[in-house]
Amino acid sequence: VQNDQDVFGGFKHGTMVLSCIAGRYGDTLMGMAPKAEFLLARTERLFGEGIGEEENWVAAMEWADRMGADIINNSLGYTYQRYFPEEMDGKTSLVARSANIAARKGMLVISAAGNEGTNKWKTIGSPADADSVLTVGGISPRRGYHASFSSYGPTADKRLKPNVSAYGHVMAANQRGYTQTQGTSFSSPLVTGFAACLLEQNPDWTNTELKKKIEESASLHPYFDYAHGYGVPSALYFTGHHDTASTFRLKKEDQELKVQIKDAYWEPSDTINPNLFERDGTALFQSNILNPNPIGQKRPLLYYHIQNAAGYLNKYSVIRVTQTNPLSID
Repeated sequence: VQNDQDVFGGFKHGTMVLSCIAGRYGDTLMGMAPKAEFLLARTERLFGEGIGEEENWVAAMEWADRMGADIINNSLGYTYQRYFPEEMDGKTSLVARSANIAARKGMLVISAAGNEGTNKWKTIGSPADADSVLTVGGISPRRGYHASFSSYGPTADKRLKPNVSAYGHVMAANQRGYTQTQGTSFSSPLVTGFAACLLEQNPDWTNTELKKKIEESASLHPYFDYAHGYGVPSALYFTGHHDTASTFRLKKEDQELKVQIKDAYWEPSDTINPNLFERDGTALFQSNILNPNPIGQKRPLLYYHIQNAAGYLNKYSVIRVTQTNPLSID
């Protein structure tokens, strides 16, 4: 944007994003991959969303390709300022088309899903809509599932987005040190740092293989929804620790299909009361009782979706488990 090499001035957003990958606080590592090598490109102007920004983004991809970059983190997106929801098809916007070209060049583009979840737009932006892009939604560390601001999928042509999720509330660096902030802009670099570590361990993986492996490691895989994608990627997956035990059974009764929690996994004392949501983001249940710190504890949440023959989800939801039969489907 400024045609100079000064990366220390300007708005703090880029610094905060970078700190999620490369950050340190004294001797404490704050970022996911602090020893990685970085190329920093400023493509946005502080005010306005002109087409020139997308052209800047394309130029940054070309520069990154020339410099030998393997992974691109993208913590920006273009939505209603220039596009209609039906254009979020991975083929229309300049940045989506550029992201697909970057993938053909061997780079993995990892993008924030967007922060339109509570707005009228709701859906992901671009280049997060591109098929080749690993799109990252945000989850709440407090509740353990979808952060309300995180944009929803699918794409306009009904492809799965986001692909995976990561924390959308983080500690990030600014001019004065570290501060708490939120947004999928910070979910994306967490997964980018994770991807960098995986690529270091597996340098022979292609960008396509890397993307697929991250999806396969996620907490909900092979299941998915349009709020979480395949869920949160796990490093344990790559150490051979695959927890694949089934916690429930399906029982057909008359015209109903019931989900029953197995006795071995039924612990009523562990229950929490989250804010539940459906595909359109509408809250189904609002609770005033929340576990203040569920991280590292069991979270009895049931994720389910109903998929049609075309592979599109007609319905999906997250249900709090407060009884052994938490769900019945007609």
